[in-house]
Amino acid sequence: MHKEAPSSMLVPVLPWILALAIPLLILIIHSFYYYPYFVDDAFITMRYAERLLEGKGLTWNDHDRVEGYSDLLWLLLIAAFGWLGFDLLAAARAVSMLASIATMLAFAYYATQVVRAGSKALLYGGMCFALAAPVAIWSLAGLECTLVMALMAWVFVLSLRLLHTADNKAAIACGCLLALVCLTRPEGPVLTIALATGLFICTIANRRAMLSPLFILCAIPASVYLAQVGFRFWYYGEIFSNTVHAKMAWTSSRLLNGFIYCIKGIAVFLPLLLLVLLKLDKLKQDTIIRRQGLLLLLVSSIWVVTVMLGGGDFFLGFRHMLAIVPALIFMVIAASQKLYDETGGKQYLFLGYILVCFFWLQFTFKEEHMGAKDTQYWVQEGVELGKALKDKYGQQQPLVAVGLAGVVPFYSKLPSLDMYGLTDAYLAKNPGKDFGYGFIGHDLLNADYVLSRKPDLIVFFLGRTPPLHEFAEHQQFINNYHLEHIQLSGYAANIWVRNDSKKVRP
Repeated sequence: MHKEAPSSMLVPVLPWILALAIPLLILIIHSFYYYPYFVDDAFITMRYAERLLEGKGLTWNDHDRVEGYSDLLWLLLIAAFGWLGFDLLAAARAVSMLASIATMLAFAYYATQVVRAGSKALLYGGMCFALAAPVAIWSLAGLECTLVMALMAWVFVLSLRLLHTADNKAAIACGCLLALVCLTRPEGPVLTIALATGLFICTIANRRAMLSPLFILCAIPASVYLAQVGFRFWYYGEIFSNTVHAKMAWTSSRLLNGFIYCIKGIAVFLPLLLLVLLKLDKLKQDTIIRRQGLLLLLVSSIWVVTVMLGGGDFFLGFRHMLAIVPALIFMVIAASQKLYDETGGKQYLFLGYILVCFFWLQFTFKEEHMGAKDTQYWVQEGVELGKALKDKYGQQQPLVAVGLAGVVPFYSKLPSLDMYGLTDAYLAKNPGKDFGYGFIGHDLLNADYVLSRKPDLIVFFLGRTPPLHEFAEHQQFINNYHLEHIQLSGYAANIWVRNDSKKVRP
């Protein structure tokens, strides 16, 4: 007969369950505070995924191959969920949240297997993670940044073993995860090089013995990256993705924007950084934790410099900082454990004060909170406009020039011309004189080129925006296009229609 386990056996397990469950609940509630925020670029990936499922390949339009995405693994994951019958938007949200949960499991592994911290330290680190606005925003916003975060969390955890021993198995595991990072973000090789460099510098093991695992750690992602480049050249005829051409600009303005972006992204986590710094003397006394901290700091610093040189980002919520958030939370867990090891109620008050300050900062920082809340309802308008265009013009399949390259093309199913060049090879490779001085990914607009393509329809953003300055004063636009309206539930969308188009005026 099966006997019930004594209640005393369940007691030690309960705190660990709560240490995971409470932060997870907080994260879900926090994420839905920003719901239904969803970024337009996520719909670009979803359009590629949908066309892949339809047997049209990794393409943006029929008879037009351009790599307008930079997140191949994320795209394939979304497509896999779509193949199983899931709605692609719901799939993108679900995978985002699952990636955040996988990151929390890495924290549990770190606490129990690496630093042998207690459940209270894990709970504290998990709550800091769940209260972070960038984490909450992007856990439902549909882009690949939470997947990068989860992969790097497990890379960090598994690589810490390599600090102490030349373990080829750990190197293989890290190499495989870094290969997935390379498939998810074009900056993946930078993280591989940064980790290998950090391990070589910070290792406690014999450096000569470390050469073999470090070679393995680098060779696996390098092979996968080169395979992806080979596929790109074969399929698209390019070495770099179109998004790299569309975003990379070595200008003083872009570098300044990148610097400001990184400073603000770090400032979001300032209370947690102060906690680690205030307990730095205690952490330095532990040789193992000191080496771990140095490794995480080195990799994080290289990543921040990379983001800065890349010009930062246009989106709110500091998504590029998520790749190194796990490194900070690991150190928060170690620092809080040191505090818990000390006696006195003041330590609990101090940790509580840090948490309250961090919580307050998340809801007062304009670049996170205000932007995500104020722009969250545009998605529904974009969905409605895209479906209206499909209903009205779906049979004719006119070419529509769009300012929002994601939601409108995805729901309209029409051939689309991205006026900002993320999915247009000509614009990305032929930038104007203003390239590098505007918003990243939004400074390639060229009215001459767009009008030379003779789009049948032009939609400036969601149809709420009048013709952009370059178009409003362009004689070809004035002569060849007229304004029509599509009535939506909340407003009449402005659609500019080509006068001699047979597809929209049979």
